[in-house]
Amino acid sequence: MQTESKVLVNSPVGKYLFFTFLFNLSIQSLSAEVRLPAILGSNMVIQREQEFRLWGWADKGEKVSVTFNSTERSIRADRNGKWMLTLPAMKAGGPYEIIIQGTNRITLKNILFGDVWICSGQSNMGWPLSLLPDSLTECDKANFPEIRIFQVPCTVQYAPAEDLPDGNWNECNPETIRQFSAAGYYFGRELHKELNIPIGLVNSSCGGTNIEMWTSGKALYTLDEFANIAGDLESFDPENATALKKREIEALLDRHTGTAPGLVGDSAYWADPELSMTGWGHVALPRQWKGTDLRSIEGVLWFRYNFDLPEEVANRGITLELGPIDDSDMTWVNGHLVGQTTMNQYTNRIYHVPSDLLREDQNVIAIRISNTGRGRGFYSLPRYFRIVSGDFEIPLADTWRYRISPDGLQVKFPDIIGPDRNPSLLFNGMIHPLHNLSIKGFIWYQGEANTIRPTGYGDLFPMLITDWRQHWGKADLPYLFVQLPNYMHPRKQPGESHWAELREAQAMALDLPATGMAVAIDIGEAENLHPPNKLEVGKRLALAAMKIAYGKELVYSGPLFRKMEISGKHAILTFDHVGSGLAAKDWYGYLKGFTIAGADGTFRWARAFIKDNQVYVYNDLIKDPVAVRYGWADNPDDANLYNKEGLPAVPFRTVRASEAVWSGDFDIIEIESPLDNHIQKAYFYNTKSAEPKPLIVSLHTWSGDYTQKDPLSELCQTKDLNYIHPDFRGPNHTLEACCSDLVINDIDEAISYAISNANVDTTQIFVIGVSGGGYATLCMFMKSKHPIRKFSAWAAISDLPAWYDQSRIRNNGYADDILNCTDSENGKLNTEKAKERSPFYWEFPADKLSGTELNIFAGIYDGIQGSVPITHSINFYNKLLAELHVTDLSKFVSDAEKLELLEYRRPVHSDGKIADRDLCLVKEYGGIKLIIFTGNHEMLPEYALDLLLNQ
Repeated sequence: MQTESKVLVNSPVGKYLFFTFLFNLSIQSLSAEVRLPAILGSNMVIQREQEFRLWGWADKGEKVSVTFNSTERSIRADRNGKWMLTLPAMKAGGPYEIIIQGTNRITLKNILFGDVWICSGQSNMGWPLSLLPDSLTECDKANFPEIRIFQVPCTVQYAPAEDLPDGNWNECNPETIRQFSAAGYYFGRELHKELNIPIGLVNSSCGGTNIEMWTSGKALYTLDEFANIAGDLESFDPENATALKKREIEALLDRHTGTAPGLVGDSAYWADPELSMTGWGHVALPRQWKGTDLRSIEGVLWFRYNFDLPEEVANRGITLELGPIDDSDMTWVNGHLVGQTTMNQYTNRIYHVPSDLLREDQNVIAIRISNTGRGRGFYSLPRYFRIVSGDFEIPLADTWRYRISPDGLQVKFPDIIGPDRNPSLLFNGMIHPLHNLSIKGFIWYQGEANTIRPTGYGDLFPMLITDWRQHWGKADLPYLFVQLPNYMHPRKQPGESHWAELREAQAMALDLPATGMAVAIDIGEAENLHPPNKLEVGKRLALAAMKIAYGKELVYSGPLFRKMEISGKHAILTFDHVGSGLAAKDWYGYLKGFTIAGADGTFRWARAFIKDNQVYVYNDLIKDPVAVRYGWADNPDDANLYNKEGLPAVPFRTVRASEAVWSGDFDIIEIESPLDNHIQKAYFYNTKSAEPKPLIVSLHTWSGDYTQKDPLSELCQTKDLNYIHPDFRGPNHTLEACCSDLVINDIDEAISYAISNANVDTTQIFVIGVSGGGYATLCMFMKSKHPIRKFSAWAAISDLPAWYDQSRIRNNGYADDILNCTDSENGKLNTEKAKERSPFYWEFPADKLSGTELNIFAGIYDGIQGSVPITHSINFYNKLLAELHVTDLSKFVSDAEKLELLEYRRPVHSDGKIADRDLCLVKEYGGIKLIIFTGNHEMLPEYALDLLLNQ
């Protein structure tokens, strides 16, 4: 029988995570001896030219003496057994010894004084030198005894920890550097060479983690979105939670583990197209395993999927595009092996299947994944998980069958609170234990995990920087960070991009003092989330450090957009950090990567040229430009504006999100509710036109409030439309919120305010929202007192009892919100109260359809990739038609069509596009329309606004 490979010991940081819990162990109970924290040890670098602290634990009242460089200090441990003392500042140099004496004696040897930097973030910071293409050469050259490195274990804690579970300082040499951060090493090496002083590097990073995990509870819980989680963690019982999870996983193994392996020698029994599916489970792919019970499985898992082919496609062959898979895979079609990749979770699986292996009717894909370490599953984005053949395409983002093989099976019950589960856990376990350490500054490389929801990053990132500085007691402690590189396939047409939005949010942190940013927009790779050019990352961070931390006069940044002026058809852009001049990195000197928009808000590719160290941008079709973007895409692979020092320009849009949304001509207004005198705030824009203009009423999401960033605001200002973004009781976790009668009245009062205070065409009032805003839109469709021309609900919640169950299963926090806003007690949903807040259960007044329209949009992958299954939209649409007594059954979404959409996640009875997305299903009756498209939990803002305005 074939055996599986063993778990690798030398595994990449961020892939095989080390989790540990201290669970409030009393330091006094550990030992009567003097003890130091893990971060203090032999071979360490201590921050030069600053008084430095030594601290630790001993018996209560025990005298602790420290001898260093002819200085002696002593102190007694306090009643909790803690002690700390301060020693005088030292210039760079060494080595020294430090002796700590209590009932025992500790000698710290080979101590250097220099500069200490904390390196933090997710996997691109943690990515070790040994995994780079030229790692053998680079490791062999890494003989720098005055560079010292410390690796913090990836550790989660439910409360701020006082110490790390372990760790040692090491001199930098070819052996010790192998598993250390490549970006951190290259950064430290540059500083060491430039400054000729010892450098200490503390790598405290953890792969796949978002920024919330790295922010302290004290800071984060000031935000309503995270306030309730603090109490959850305080009352958390890890032993009970682990036991419950263990029982769940054992039940899963009982149901879905085969009695014999699916592959023996060359015989792939589980790839047989005629195989019975008895005992096989269901799982939505593509996805990573975190957040599912499959995260516990090490060994072999099999996945199967059936698909049909037209005769002409079967006759010419197909290509499977499966994306990266962790770790090794073997892939069969109709029982024939078509491809395999061994121990490489970052290689795209692209397997060609010739016609002689295909059938005209049903075909079967079988994938055998061999996983070592904590499995991550399928990395692919849904749109790149597919079958292609010329112009023909079948999405594979769908429900697959899976089976667990007994060969090589290991079960590692996951920690219940992991870095992907709750905020603050990584701060508690990996940052807080370091806060007594004197340091020079921080370097940070993170953001990939937040691209799914980039809008909040502009608030969270400055909060994190300020939070960490407060813990170290220095408001200007240098903080240097890497802007996200280019990633994924380039797009042919201008459009929106979550990666671009997150890069913009990162750049906004430069408004804080003593911050610097290394732009990486030119050193990423389309198919590699971990681009290997960490050398340039380290160099650019070091350039920023030389200026920000060391005050050197040099060019440390690429061009940074400052302002735009309009002259005829040209938008003229001025930049900071031009160095000795702007330059186009192109053989012929052409600038690329720019788009430009006129008054209609539609961005088109632009021509651009450099003149007098400014950039002139234009498109001959746009006579009066209003906005410019540069590098605004996931992968702007043609962006080529640099300064002559060779540093790339920072991607930008001429009006930043924070400025575009709530500055300039937007006013904060207050509206008093006649029901309870509550003061509702809103952002409001009044048209400059002398002619009445439409009013856009844009509703915030479930966890948002009136300050939430809204892409429609910028578009409405560009088009000079009346606009209001009301608060309606803020996030939906209070009894007053969640589409109560008070909320319906608040939104109606906001509309009344706009009508009274702006030049509104009252025949053109539009209400629009996404997610929780889509939910509020459906509620206003049912109950608003105003004559609304169109309602547009995207990814809308319609049924709170159903969403409660869905959220509870996903453990995403929304279930608790629903309990809070429905007056539920003891963790049991008050179903009747939930129905009172759910438009699905309301009686539909048929006269509402007189002069109004309702468009309901849902992304087909929502529920897999997002939080609101498409059934909310489908069921609400069917409910309206039933209450209108529609007898033509073809107008309804049938059970068969529902099953097709939910089972296969592919188009049904529809073709065409909205924006650049394929349509999957379109149904309509009268003024009610349902549109299912190839998307996730999202709104397509430019398309949505155009649809409202086009009659």
